[in-house]
Order: sequence, then structure tokens, then C-alpha cells
Amino acid sequence: MHGRNARECVWLAGKCNRLLRRFFFKQRSVFTVHHGKYNEIIIFDRSIPVVLIRFIANILWFFLGGGVFIALGYLLGGLALCLTIIGIPLGIQTLKLARVGVAPFGLDIVEIPGRNGSINFILNIIWLIFGGIWIVITHIVFGISTAITIIGIPFAIQHLKLAELSLTPFGKRIVSP
Repeated sequence: MHGRNARECVWLAGKCNRLLRRFFFKQRSVFTVHHGKYNEIIIFDRSIPVVLIRFIANILWFFLGGGVFIALGYLLGGLALCLTIIGIPLGIQTLKLARVGVAPFGLDIVEIPGRNGSINFILNIIWLIFGGIWIVITHIVFGISTAITIIGIPFAIQHLKLAELSLTPFGKRIVSP
């Protein structure tokens, strides 16, 4: 009875190992011919998928990188700006910053070409005058302070991405690659 349980444990460990490898690693099959028979060799690339890395980085960002405070601040500021009719465009941009503040890893910021250039320019100037410059300075200071350690460098890059977006948020779009 004892030997049977040990074999079942080994079988179960092998099954779990195969499932984990299939989920976490890319699988490639290579076919070889040996003495007239086809043999399949399964090769696992030892690279963890980018989606898993982004997920872990976003979790760390949310709790350790200040993401919870950044997102909450942007959310409350955006809702306060949306209470007035004049502040609605600024509130929408602040809510866009809140979205990036929650999970910035895996998001890219692109400019929207040829879309109301003069209106976006005027709104970006108004944004900078009424608080945008302070948001930019805050993200630059947080970026420098987190870049002091090697572990904080990815967080610093995300703070600089947020600083770029908060400098001129009008005319930009957030995309997931």
C-alpha cells in the first residue's frame, strides 16, 4: 500500500508539472525520424509569458509603487472636476490618468493624429495652468525617488510615463499592445 501511494504522488507531481509547464511556458513540438518512426520531442521555452509578468508588476505597482494612492487621487479629482460643466473635459482626462494609475504596466500612450489640434492645444494649456504642472512635478519626484533602488526602476519608468501623460493629456490615447 505504501508503494502505491508513493507512485500516485510521483504521478500527480508529474501531472502538475506538465500542467504548469503548459500554462507558463511556450510549447514547441519538434518531430524527428528515427529508424523510420516519427518521434515527437516537446520543447518548452523557459520564458514566462509577458502577460503574467505584467500582471505581477501591476499588482506590485498597486500596493508598493503608490498606485492605490495615485488612482484614488485621480479618481476623486476627476469626479470633483466633472461636477461642473466647464470641468468635464478636464475631469475626463483625470479619469484617464486614474486608469493608467491603477495598472500602468502593459499600457502605451499614443497621440491621436489630426484630431482637433488647436482645441487640444488650448485645453492642454488650461490643464497645465490649473494643476497639470504640479502633477508632472509630483510624478517626476516620485520617479526619481523610486529609481534610487534597482527594484524601483520599473516603477520610476511608469511614473515618467504618467508624467508625460499628465503634461499634455488632451489628444492622447491609452492603448494595450
